[in-house]
Amino acid sequence: PGSTPAERQEAAELLETASRAGEPGVLLPLTELYLFYPQDFPAMNLSQRIHDWRQQGLPQAELAQILVYRSDGSYDQHLGEIERICQAGLAANDVCYVELATVYQKQGRAEELDALLEQLMADYRAGRVSPNRVDAVAQVLADAEVGQPQPGRAQELLEAIAPQHPAAWVSLARLLYDYPQQGDSETLLGYLDKGRDAALPRAELLLGRLYYE
Repeated sequence: PGSTPAERQEAAELLETASRAGEPGVLLPLTELYLFYPQDFPAMNLSQRIHDWRQQGLPQAELAQILVYRSDGSYDQHLGEIERICQAGLAANDVCYVELATVYQKQGRAEELDALLEQLMADYRAGRVSPNRVDAVAQVLADAEVGQPQPGRAQELLEAIAPQHPAAWVSLARLLYDYPQQGDSETLLGYLDKGRDAALPRAELLLGRLYYE
């Protein structure tokens, strides 16, 4: 945030160099750079670039395409393709848990979502999935704009990771703020206190909002 055009140009040069050297993890940040700051790279044809990456079979090329679908508003028109990409890439890219949860929520596919969440938590307990990904999946479940919200299940995921991932305490507080039926104000403030103990600015921000209201 707050980067200058010169810094973004330098970032692009560094990422392009890493890409040419065969570093597999740079395609997504490179895509984000070109996607979010097109004014800095007027000669870049991102669609063609991603097409070339996909033709080359580069890791993360398919996920880069999903980023474009999210950005240009065509996500819902490509749910089948996104599901195919992420089912194939789930073992190597835990971000696919978020995408598949989004697809299943949008399509109301309860059985597939149940199986996905079970696999997610098994991979989390085995150390193959980061708590950030579990938190992100919980946000999908709680989002009223992504199918029928499931705040109870989101709360279960967040409570499972919060002892090892303090940011989840703030996510839990936010969940109760948005869905008061999931807990009383005392529980909400208890979550916030744990977030504040971890010196998380989001906790202070939400607490200030509560006091204001």
